Amino acid sequence: MSTLLIIDSHALIHRAYHAIPPLTRKDGTPTNAIYGYFSMLQKTIIDLKPSHIVAAFDTPTESFRKKIIKTYQATRKPTEDNLKVQFDLVKEVLDTTGIKRYETPGYEADDTIGTLAVKAHEADPTLRIIIFSGDKDMFQLVNDQISVLTPQIGFATSVLYTPELVKKKMGVPPDKVADIKALMGDSSDHYAGLKNIGPKTATKLIEEYGTTENMGARFDAETMETLRVMKQVSTIVTDLPDVTVDLNALEFHGFPETFREGLQKFELYSLIPRFFPKAKVEKVKVEKKKIDSGQEGLF
Repeated sequence: MSTLLIIDSHALIHRAYHAIPPLTRKDGTPTNAIYGYFSMLQKTIIDLKPSHIVAAFDTPTESFRKKIIKTYQATRKPTEDNLKVQFDLVKEVLDTTGIKRYETPGYEADDTIGTLAVKAHEADPTLRIIIFSGDKDMFQLVNDQISVLTPQIGFATSVLYTPELVKKKMGVPPDKVADIKALMGDSSDHYAGLKNIGPKTATKLIEEYGTTENMGARFDAETMETLRVMKQVSTIVTDLPDVTVDLNALEFHGFPETFREGLQKFELYSLIPRFFPKAKVEKVKVEKKKIDSGQEGLF
């Protein structure tokens, strides 16, 4: 069976940055997030052996959700400079791999990923689709053909979320995850749900009414409007018109020599033998000492 791996790059770069100790190029350029990102990618490719790969990124453009809720993500701490600079550096290295990357101004990577997954399934209903992400919002996309692979603490292991595992984790099936978020709100994205609605009450309401749209008999018109807005914000968009899927263009046939040069540029010498087993790199031992002082065993 053919497998499409969709990489939630923004989420994984964040995870890599906070998991890997500080690492820099000789000129002081931070590289720990780059190292962690491609370490995770290498392990995942070995485990899944995908026939197709694509990467999705956020953009600096304000999300449509911010226009709906002014306080959306307002409490998030500013991105550290050493992390911020590495988003573009990961893109630079990724472009040397031949893996295509997508980003959609005005939307989040979640929406790009949702659209890629749905349109890829429409293009080939037999295609196995795996979204590599640490973001539980992705659970709403899970079905019999689409799974979410979530790295665990330390990244040594990952969990592949099927519809059954999502139900066990969230208390509701994947197609009700957005309803749960609408009822409860999301503290990480800084928007409130309904007052005094926690996981147990939200789950009971979903079991009784099915969706938030059916709760008119339970709540007044003002509350129902609040739920409508919250569900709009919590639902991943899956039909972005500017995102097109050409599966032939997403085929993965291994890494080209240009990728090796990209790793060398950022002095990530210890990664080269992992992607190019026959490669001989004189500086592997030098960098390995730096990593070993941290947590190379995480990958």
